Amino acid sequence: MRIVFMGTPAFAVPTLERLAKDGHELLVVTQPPRPAGRGLRPQPAAVRIAAAALGLEVSERETLRGAEAIAGLVSFKPDLLVVACFGLILGRTVLELPRLMPINLHPSLLPRHRGAAPIQWTLLAGDLETGVTTMRMDKGIDTGDILLVERTAVGPRENAIELAERLSRLGAEVMARTVEAAAAGTLAPRPQGEVGATYAPRLTKEDGHLDWRRPAVALERQVRAVAGWPGARAQLGSEVVEIMRAEVVETAVTRAAEDRPAPGIVAAIDERGMEVGTGEGWLRLLELKPAGKGVMSPAAWARGRRVPVGVRWEMLPGATA
Repeated sequence: MRIVFMGTPAFAVPTLERLAKDGHELLVVTQPPRPAGRGLRPQPAAVRIAAAALGLEVSERETLRGAEAIAGLVSFKPDLLVVACFGLILGRTVLELPRLMPINLHPSLLPRHRGAAPIQWTLLAGDLETGVTTMRMDKGIDTGDILLVERTAVGPRENAIELAERLSRLGAEVMARTVEAAAAGTLAPRPQGEVGATYAPRLTKEDGHLDWRRPAVALERQVRAVAGWPGARAQLGSEVVEIMRAEVVETAVTRAAEDRPAPGIVAAIDERGMEVGTGEGWLRLLELKPAGKGVMSPAAWARGRRVPVGVRWEMLPGATA
């Protein structure tokens, strides 16, 4: 099959590699380099790097509006358009380019978690199950007909980085089957409908700010959901710290029944971690990353900073209950 492949981040790379392995003729479209890292130097997209390693033709596009921007795609005469986290909204002209159909790989069980951040919102919502969906793209945001679906359980300690990596590999296999079925003419698209539909908007920096008035269960989910970016953060004294990993403390085991948590108050520090009161229960911090330093245990950080039991973690601006 002649396929225009559109993708940008690391999530899209396994699908690109699988389509190349399967022998399809590929034209790769990705976004231009973006500033990244401490020096904010322009870095090529993960798909750009992978495509170069595969010896594939790559087109970097800031926009796909206008005849000049899509001229190369038109002349390629694709059978399919395959999209995996490309990052740009595609207009009708682009969607109508392929001979067969435009196909999108989405990391959720549509229509649940339509939008830009389905993996993060899967974790924020506490979903026990997720998966990947291939769909025939239309002009809506993740509203097209469903083609194939593969389900998987969400690990109880899995964070957004780990879940994205696992779903990217699962998605590559599902997309390969979808392309094969499209070539054979055996796909049976079915409408999504609106029952159970939710929207997963792009996260903001404030989505990582912890509000200790929330239940420990919700805060633990938040820590996992914002791993990578924007990161879960709170302030102790004058220092802003990123919480890398945390777990809910089983109250019945570690606390007297009459003991009540005070939101943000450090209740205990030992080699197991740092227990902090929340609006409901205690959250044990397992790994911290102070600004400009590496990941460390809360006990080691507390010794270095002489953090006492009873001190209060503060909330950063924008933290909401």
